[in-house]
Amino acid sequence: NEVRGNVPFQVNSPLVSKNPTVLNTSSTKLVKQFNNKVAVSANNFSNNDNIPTNDSITVTTRFSNYFAYDDGSAEGGYSIYLKTNASVALAYDLEKPDTIYGVEVFFNQSQQDVSTRNFDLMVWSGITSVNQQADNDRVQYRKNGVKPIYNNSINGFATILFDSAIVVGNRFFIGWEQLGQFILNIGLDENYYEGNKLKTNPNMFYKTDGTWKATEIPGALMLRPLLGQVRDFPASINKTLVSRADFNFNLYPNPTSSAFTIESNYSKNLTVYLFDLFGKEIMNEKMQNNVQQFHLPSLSKGIYIIQVIDANTGSKLSKKLIIE
Repeated sequence: NEVRGNVPFQVNSPLVSKNPTVLNTSSTKLVKQFNNKVAVSANNFSNNDNIPTNDSITVTTRFSNYFAYDDGSAEGGYSIYLKTNASVALAYDLEKPDTIYGVEVFFNQSQQDVSTRNFDLMVWSGITSVNQQADNDRVQYRKNGVKPIYNNSINGFATILFDSAIVVGNRFFIGWEQLGQFILNIGLDENYYEGNKLKTNPNMFYKTDGTWKATEIPGALMLRPLLGQVRDFPASINKTLVSRADFNFNLYPNPTSSAFTIESNYSKNLTVYLFDLFGKEIMNEKMQNNVQQFHLPSLSKGIYIIQVIDANTGSKLSKKLIIE
């Protein structure tokens, strides 16, 4: 049988998006998944297309609330072997300052169960240069007395939340410090390649005997910072986020410098509050309409919290506002 109508190799034909995707920044979902399909149409060619099943390509794109160097599976483990006062730091780079409210860690049990041993979860705004006495580390946050949580499965990460969200700059480091001599084994993704060659992560460091060194072990440490949507707030801000399922609002422009607009699907008895990240109330104003603009006082550049409260039900919804 004759088969006709296949698309010629390396054909030049314009691609037209019939249904462009619009990112809804008001969504409270932390993970978004988009299935993007590219297909060719037989109308562009002189012959009929008799094999339509091979005329499309579908690619799935996921947007999550974390950064990662790993692919979610641990082929090995990474630990500091029999050293006291040891630390591990993993650097991440941002295009602009943001908030971090916790980390995800893959604890990979190895020679022994250390689930009862304590370590300190760390965030540094900077660490001392390698091969120098580490007397210039800039600790930004420390969570004391953390214990490993084993969940040995693909993407079996343990989530550790901070006491409150903190602001991180364009480059920051997450990791841990341990005082005792025990093997705190963190998952290591060994599918970390540059071309066809397994490589070491240039953003991964360890400290023993008071000196930071670049890691010599190839692979990606399975330690992920949770960024973006604020999930935990200063103590003075009530942590009830949403108790009314149909209560939502849009916040724009964001970033801003002088004013912002709240667009809500529910406008009766709503009050808009502005807090800094230490929980200090800066302003509050009642909403008069479903769409209302609010002018900002003179504030330093940085990240703030907008909280909208429904006086009828006590429902609260909070979002991050960046002031540039």
